[in-house]
Amino acid sequence: MIDVSYVKDYQNLPERKNAFLKFLAKIYFSFFRWNVKGKIPDVEKAVVVVAPHTSNWDFVHLLMFSFLVEVKVSWFGKHTIFRKPFGRLFKYFGGVPVDRSKHHNFVDKMVEEFEKREKFILALSPEGTRSPVRKWKSGFYFIASRLNIPVVLVGLDYKTKTINFLPPLYFDSSLGKEEALKKVKNLFSTFTAKYPEKFVY
Repeated sequence: MIDVSYVKDYQNLPERKNAFLKFLAKIYFSFFRWNVKGKIPDVEKAVVVVAPHTSNWDFVHLLMFSFLVEVKVSWFGKHTIFRKPFGRLFKYFGGVPVDRSKHHNFVDKMVEEFEKREKFILALSPEGTRSPVRKWKSGFYFIASRLNIPVVLVGLDYKTKTINFLPPLYFDSSLGKEEALKKVKNLFSTFTAKYPEKFVY
């Protein structure tokens, strides 16, 4: 079983306590036998960048881990999936609806979400899709640099069945977007995706 006892000493992370979901997560990780390396930084706000992303299982592993540690991790999704009958459930699981039919600036929308909440951990994939993609999205860089909050890289390694938390990064004007993306890609290059042929960095 994954040892997450250290999270009990945390003071700042947004909590989502649910005994049933925690029990479900324990069964899940006992069955799939995944491990965790590194620790979640104890912060009120952060952008969590997850890669490689080549399978829907990536989301499930992270969601189950959030249930296990009782930390509320938010994610954005197309507004249509938040309709009845599952809309309230998705929001409880941390979903933030985004209307992609309108030309809203995603970064502005996410900055607004951060500013109106006391605690907010946003998880996203810079690849933006499970298909192979060379050009990664840079939204995490602009959100973090505008708000001066950490970027937490989470590498999913299917070869070792490990969820890897890397030390948090801080971006400012001294490191441009392209340099930041290159640095992040290099850090993720050591992890093995579920479908390695789809992971381009």
